[in-house]
Amino acid sequence: MQPEEFMDANDEQVLVRIHQCAVGAQSGARIEADFWFVHTMRDGKIVRLDIYATASQALKAVGLEE
Repeated sequence: MQPEEFMDANDEQVLVRIHQCAVGAQSGARIEADFWFVHTMRDGKIVRLDIYATASQALKAVGLEE
């Protein structure tokens, strides 16, 4: 997994776009996908991590999109 993009959502949350690559153990098939992590912070520490399949889902979760 590789972080590709960071976005301050509000005073407590940060969105991070993660690019993930994997290879099937048996098939050898390569798979690539992007995921959005929402880190919720309190007192400088991560207190919650939510993972979303799309940017729209993540943006809705932090109130930046309807």
